[in-house]
Amino acid sequence: GFDVVIGNPPYVSVEKFSGTEQQDLWKKTYSTYAARGDIYCFFYERGTQLLKPNGHLCYITSNKWMRTGYGDKLRAFLSSTVDTTSVLDFGMAQNFGAATTYTSILSFENRMSTNLTHACYAADDKAAMADPKSYFQENAVHMPELGESSWVVVTPERHRIKKAVEEQGVPLEKWDLNINY
Repeated sequence: GFDVVIGNPPYVSVEKFSGTEQQDLWKKTYSTYAARGDIYCFFYERGTQLLKPNGHLCYITSNKWMRTGYGDKLRAFLSSTVDTTSVLDFGMAQNFGAATTYTSILSFENRMSTNLTHACYAADDKAAMADPKSYFQENAVHMPELGESSWVVVTPERHRIKKAVEEQGVPLEKWDLNINY
C-alpha cells in the first residue's frame, strides 16, 4: 500500500462503454458505479484500495459528482467509507484555459469517517488557484452533514445563512402540498 495517492483521473463517461465487457466489469467491481456516471468515480475507490491504512489521497476531478444523481454512490462512499478531510469546490470557474471543466479538489484519509470534513467554495477562483492552502484555511467551513445527498459547498457567510434557515424553517418536502410543476 501507498502512503499517498495524488492524481487527476480522466473524465470519461461510463456511457461511452455501454454494452461492453468493460462496463460489466466496472459494474461488478465498484460500489461507486453508475450507468450515467464517469470513470473518475472509480479512481476514488481504487485509490483507497491502493492506500495503506491512514494513507492520504488527493484528487482534482470534475465537481459534477457533488450534485448529480450519478454522484450519490460516490458521495456515500466519501462520507462513510473514508475520512474526507477537505473539499475545495471551484464551482463554475474555468481553471484550465481552453478545457471546459468545473473542478474540485478532494482529500481524504483511509480510515473511518470522523465527520470533520471542511469544505470551501472558491468564490475568488484566482486567489484560490494562486494559493489554495491559504485560501482554504481562510474560507473553509465545517460540514459534518455531508452524506449521500447533494454536497452544497458555499461561502462561510452563505453557510451561516443556510444553517439559520434550516434550523428555523420547515423543509419543502415536509409541507402538505402537491407540486406538479
